[in-house]
Amino acid sequence: MTRHFTVTCSRDLKHSASQVFATWLDPDARARFETPAGSGMSHVTYATAEGDNGEILIECPTGSLPY
Repeated sequence: MTRHFTVTCSRDLKHSASQVFATWLDPDARARFETPAGSGMSHVTYATAEGDNGEILIECPTGSLPY
């Protein structure tokens, strides 16, 4: 049987919402967060822009992770 659940995490940041959003749209900054050095993962496709749904594909040792 498969069970689905939601996990919610929150964090207070010292930066403004616009600074956090701008960093999230920066491919280099986002790659450092999502695919850290030594993880064996890398961004293959990274296409996000304000207002779109975005497309991200991360390659890892066990296969591709689209989201």
